[in-house]
Amino acid sequence: ARWGSLRLALQELPPEQRSAIQLAYYQGMSHREIAEFLDIPLGTVKTRIRLGMQRLRRLWLQPELPRSISGKMDV
Repeated sequence: ARWGSLRLALQELPPEQRSAIQLAYYQGMSHREIAEFLDIPLGTVKTRIRLGMQRLRRLWLQPELPRSISGKMDV
């Protein structure tokens, strides 16, 4: 169940951060490979992954609120 919540938290990320993390961790691509694949600077890839991981950590560790009360997960 805990890993399922991580997948849900991943869906809450901005698309740019989510795709960089997915390419790095699910596809096994290096930061340089991601930069070339997405045609963006290497520093941008590193920033997107770092910010996305920080946000994922906060989302995954926060107490879960029913969506009917919160409307959506807060960041």
